[in-house]
This record gives sequence, structure tokens and C-alpha cells, in this order.
Amino acid sequence: SVWLQIRLELAQFQRKLADHVNRAAGARAGGFAAALITGDRSYMPASDVDALRGSGLAHLLAISGLHMGILGGLVFLLLRRGLAIIEPLALRMPVQKPAAFIAIIVCLAYLVLSGASVSTQRAFIMVAVVFGAILLDRPGLSIRSYAYAMMLIVLLRPESVLSPGFQMSFAATGILIAVYERWNARRRQIPQGWFSRPVFAVKSLIATSLVTDLAIAPYAVYHFQRVAGYGVFANLLAMPVVSLLSAPAAAITMIVTPLGLSEYGLRLFGFTLEIVLIIAHGFDGRENALQVVERPMPGLALVFFSLALAVTISMSGRLRLTGTALAIVTAVLVWVIHPRTDIFWEASGDVIVRNVDGQLQRYMFSDGDGLGSLDLSELSALADCRAKTCIIATRKGNVLLSQTLPDQAFCSAADARNIRLVLVSGDSPVAAGQAPAACAPVIVFDDIRQGGGMRIRLKDLAIEMKQPSRCGTRPWRRCAPAPASVIAADE
Repeated sequence: SVWLQIRLELAQFQRKLADHVNRAAGARAGGFAAALITGDRSYMPASDVDALRGSGLAHLLAISGLHMGILGGLVFLLLRRGLAIIEPLALRMPVQKPAAFIAIIVCLAYLVLSGASVSTQRAFIMVAVVFGAILLDRPGLSIRSYAYAMMLIVLLRPESVLSPGFQMSFAATGILIAVYERWNARRRQIPQGWFSRPVFAVKSLIATSLVTDLAIAPYAVYHFQRVAGYGVFANLLAMPVVSLLSAPAAAITMIVTPLGLSEYGLRLFGFTLEIVLIIAHGFDGRENALQVVERPMPGLALVFFSLALAVTISMSGRLRLTGTALAIVTAVLVWVIHPRTDIFWEASGDVIVRNVDGQLQRYMFSDGDGLGSLDLSELSALADCRAKTCIIATRKGNVLLSQTLPDQAFCSAADARNIRLVLVSGDSPVAAGQAPAACAPVIVFDDIRQGGGMRIRLKDLAIEMKQPSRCGTRPWRRCAPAPASVIAADE
């Protein structure tokens, strides 16, 4: 079809552009520059990606509100100032409107050029709402425009509400709008001196890094189970480089590209990104740079953290302080009292067990072709149980990893009385009646392979087994419903 042909040609152009940027921006930061301009991260070394994640600067890799905001803001500022110089034009029309319209067109081109990922689409909608407000003589950045953008994205991409990108970007944007609206209202009531602007710039930089890190921290813990320990400090150093050096370098590149001088602009752009990478590696190399949260956050706790954020954004006065404090306290209590998962049997075949010390340990067990949990991906394997039987001690009894179903003699032996659960790496299902009566509840890998993984809790009177939820009958992406959760009582 014509649409498919357009997409193929666009993908080819995007790849060629990424290759050109990678070569022109320099060997050290060429891949980083290609990722920022085209969304193609294949040229980036894995060490740089890990450093950006460990330092809390990984948000720079996602083409989102920061990139769209800088690009659209620069285009709008340059055009507005340039058109204001033309006196006949400036006296007869509001020059901010054509500047806003062209900024929307440039951001739309960037959306298409960068691959139009979900996060980029979300960022473009927010930028379009802001500049559209300028065209309609409305406040360009307000809680109202923020709400309009959120409603529009929910209508267009309802499935994105559950994604980390949606939650983290709207959390950061909402808290920044709320903070700066109140901040600017207070500044208007206080006389400003000649030193007010530089002081405000320093304060705003610190406030931006601090409040955004606090706002997105619950979502980072919930989805990735880790937090960058030095994220605030890394952002304090890196964001001025991005805003004051990288963004102007990108603007210069756009201006000189029609003149055939894009290599010089890209090399300057790459040099500024090398500074960002130096900062990222400097913080990532420090001890405890990436903090792993051992206790997973339950979904209900995230709901209360989100409620606290909503109260902070939408309310004021004592009601805001009281509501935010109550929501945060409730979230922490839910998180603390929520029982932890004892066993993760992943679709990849590995089994992760919480030992007697409460630490998670990985065991190679079955040969699966699925993917494991992202938040547990960095655990190294403690033992290989694919060719032998393993008995793992936990706080709530032993777990048996066996390649075949244990026989009656084993299940009746004295040393098997403390086995709470038997995991079998067999290829054929085992009906409940086929397991020896003296054995603990049995789970086979066929159920894991079909269900996409399983989380197990060893409770006092029961063993709770829960498989990941599937998409069910959602109108935007239909598929088969997930198997129902199973509660197997102890013998």
C-alpha cells in the first residue's frame, strides 16, 4: 500500500540520517547524538546507556517533553525575536502567533523524523497544546492546558496510561507547572532587583531537579524497582549543559544545514554531549549509584502516591498539605504491610527465590524461550539446577526444584516433610491427582510457559500462585485472557 511504502522510505531515511549523525558528531558521542535526533539507539555503546541509567540521566534518551520543549521553544524564541525586528510586520500583527504556528510545524517534523514513538507523540501533543494556546490568546503553560493534553492522550492512546513513560512524564510536567505557577505568583508580590534573574535561574535549576526527581521516584520504584542515588546532583550538572550548550548547538545545526555545513554543527553538538557523558560516567562510577529497592511496591501504594501528586497539583493552602501528607502516609503503610513475593518462576525458565535472609537469588532451572522480569534482570545465577535436584531453604520452608515428578518414596521420607512447594521442569502437564499424596503442591513449567511467568507466595495456610495479567478484551488490543489465579491449599 501507499502508506506502507511511505513508512518504509521514512525508515530508510531515518536510518541514513542516524548513520550520518553518528559519524559527524564524533566517535565518543555520535551514538548519543543519533539517539537524540532520530530515536535510533543502536549506535550507542552499552556502557554509555548503563551510565545514563545509573546516574539518573536516562530520561535524556527518550525523545519526550524535554526535547520537544527545547526544540519548539528555541524555534519560537528565534522567530518571535526575528519577526519583532521587522517593524511594519510587528506593528500590524502579533508576531508570537506565526512563531507559534511554525514551532508546531517544526515539532511535527521532529515527531515524524524521530520515529513517532508513544513518548514522542505524547510530547508533541503537549507542545501543540501549549503553542495552540498562544494562537488562541490563552495562557501557554497552565494546569488547564496540562489537563487538555492528558485528556487528549487518554482518548487517542488509552493503553499508554499504564506505561512508565506516560506516568513519569505527566508527573514531572504537572508538578513543575504547579510549582512555577505558585512561585511566579509570589515573585510578582516581591520587588525584584538587578540580581533577581541570576538568582532565580539558580533556584529554578535546583527546584526543577529536586521536585521532578521526587515526583517520578514512586513510578521508577514501581516499574523498575530501582532509583538513581545521585540523580539530583547529576541533573544539576548535566541539565545546564543540555539547555545552554546542546540546545543552541542543535539550533545552529538546523540553521547551517541548508548551507551544507551540517557536519560542523553536528560536531559542536557532539562535543556538548561528550560533557554530558563525562558527567554520567562520573556519577555512575560512584558507590551505590543505582539503588535497588528490595521490596516491590504494590499497585495500591502507587495509586495513593499518584493521589498525593494530584492533590499537590490541583489544591492549595492547608487542604493541599493535609491531603498530600495523608496520601503519602497511606501509600507508605500499604507498601510496608503488603506481603512480599517469595518465588518468581519466569518465562525464561529461571527461578528466583527469596532465601532465609530475605535476599532474592536466581537459579537456572528450565529452558524457556520467554523473557524475564526487567526489575530482576540483573540478578546473577547462584546455581544451575537443570541437571540436578535443588532444595532451597526459605523463611517459610524448603522449595524443591526437580526435573521430574518426585515419587512416593521421596515424598514420604523424613527430609521431605519441610518441603512446602515442588517445582517440576517437565514438558508435560501434571494433573493434581498424579502427584504423590505426601508431596507438597506441585507446579510444572508448562503452566509457566503458557501463562508467561508466575509469582508465588508461601503463606501460612496456603500457597498463592498468581500469573501476570494479560490484555484481555481491551478494545485497542485484543488477545486471549490470562489463566485465573490459583490458590492451592497445603496438605
